[in-house]
Amino acid sequence: MKKLLTLLVLASANPVAANLLISDDFPTNGTLNGQTPAVGGTWTFISGAPDQIQVVNNKVVLTDANSEDIKSTFTAVSAGSVYFGFDLSVADPGTYADTDFEYFSHFSESESFNFTARTDIAAFSATGYRPGIATRSGTAESIWGADLAYNTDYRMVVGYDFTTGFATLWIDPTDVSSSSVTSTSRFIAVKIDGFNLRQSSATPDQSLTVGNLRVATDFTAVVPEPSTYAMLALAGAGFAGYVIRRRRR
Repeated sequence: MKKLLTLLVLASANPVAANLLISDDFPTNGTLNGQTPAVGGTWTFISGAPDQIQVVNNKVVLTDANSEDIKSTFTAVSAGSVYFGFDLSVADPGTYADTDFEYFSHFSESESFNFTARTDIAAFSATGYRPGIATRSGTAESIWGADLAYNTDYRMVVGYDFTTGFATLWIDPTDVSSSSVTSTSRFIAVKIDGFNLRQSSATPDQSLTVGNLRVATDFTAVVPEPSTYAMLALAGAGFAGYVIRRRRR
C-alpha cells in the first residue's frame, strides 16, 4: 500500500497528469452520446442526428454518411497552449477525384461558435491520404507532406497557441520539435473549453476511427502510450478501495 500511495503522490505532483483535461480510451461499446470519459465532461450531442456516433472496440467510428456532432467539455483554458491527440485510422474511400473535404475534429468555446484547430482529410489518392489543419477555415490551410497508409493507426496531435493564434498538426511525434505543419491564418481565442468530433457530407465520404483521446495543456500528456494513464487509473481505483476499507474498520 505504501508503494501505491507513493505512486499516487507522484502522479498528483506530475504536471503531465495535472494538465490533463480529457482522457478517454472509449471502453464501452455503443452510442458515444452520454458516455463519460475517465477525465473530462460527458459526451453531449450538439447537432445533426443524435446517437449516430458509435464506439466499437475502443474506437469512435466517424463517417460522413452520418451527421451527428458531439462534444466533451473541460475546464476553460485562456492562455499558453492547449493540445489534443488521438490514434487515427482512415479507410480507403475507393474514389479520389472529388475534393469536398470536411473537418472532423476541433476545439470549441461553449458560449460561441468559435471553432478552432480544425482537422480534416485534405487529400485522398490510391496510395494514401494526407491530413490537414486550419485555424478556423472549413478547409485545410496546411497539408501534411506525405501520404499516410489507409487502415493504419497514426498518432495525430494538434495544438493551438493563444499567443500566436495559429494551430499546428503533428503525426507520430516524439516531442514538440518533431515534424509538423501550421495553419496560415490567425485567430486569437478568448478561451477554449471543449473538444468536438464532427461528421458532415464530404465527397468522397470520409470513414475513420479515433481512439485513445487525450486533451491537455502539456504536449507530453497527449503523446505517451495509453498504458501510462491506465496505470494511474488502476492506482486510483486501488487507493479508493483502500480508503473504503479503512472507513469500514
